[in-house]
Amino acid sequence: MSRVALCLAALAGLSVSSAALADGDARRGAQVYRACEACHALEPGLHLSGPSLDGIMGRMAGTAEEFVRYSTGLKEAGFSWNAAALDGWLKDSAGMI
Repeated sequence: MSRVALCLAALAGLSVSSAALADGDARRGAQVYRACEACHALEPGLHLSGPSLDGIMGRMAGTAEEFVRYSTGLKEAGFSWNAAALDGWLKDSAGMI
C-alpha cells in the first residue's frame, strides 16, 4: 500500500472524502501518523510546530488559517494538497519546493 493511502487513512474522519479512503488501512495509517504527530495535530486550528492537518485535502499548500511559520517556498508553491501532492511531499518535500 502506498504512503499516501496510509496517510489518507490516518486522516480519516477529517474533510477527506470516503472515496479517497476506500483503499486505505486506518490502523496502519494511525501507525504511520505517529511519525507526524510531534509536529502536526489532526484537530482543527491546533497548530504545533507544523500546521493542523485538518482539512488538508484540497487546500492550497502554505495556507492553513492562522499558521504563520510557513517557508517562503511553501507559501509560493502554488499547488493544492491531493493524493499525488501528499505522496510527492512524503517522498521528497524539498524537491517539491
